[in-house]
Amino acid sequence: MMQQIFWEQKPECVVETGTAFGGSALYWAHVLRDQGLEKSRVFTVDIQDYNKKAAADPLWKNYVTFYNGSSTDPAIVQKIAEQVRGKKTIVTLDSDHSMKHVLAEMKLYAPMVTSGSYLIVEDTHSKIRKYRLPTSAAS
Repeated sequence: MMQQIFWEQKPECVVETGTAFGGSALYWAHVLRDQGLEKSRVFTVDIQDYNKKAAADPLWKNYVTFYNGSSTDPAIVQKIAEQVRGKKTIVTLDSDHSMKHVLAEMKLYAPMVTSGSYLIVEDTHSKIRKYRLPTSAAS
């Protein structure tokens, strides 16, 4: 589904929270390249830096900017907002799935989403019961 969204939107910027091992960011880089969107960029943020293997891929170097820190850190949010300002942007939230955190991310990142584009909240049907699902934040 998300690949179809990318195809329809042709984003200049993709903002991803929750980098983890970098697989999704690298996948988005492949999708952007395969669509001929050489100037598009992925901005991804995570509190852990586990993406060394993905970061070694040449596509990562050409397409991805990683921010190591909290997705709700005002300094990081500001840096990302400056990078995407005025550009067609999709945001995908896939970090801490607690209702409180997802709601905070939605408030911080929604202004970056281009009119007619998408803010995507991942894992809304998670089996992890220690959190209230991200769906709660969206309602």
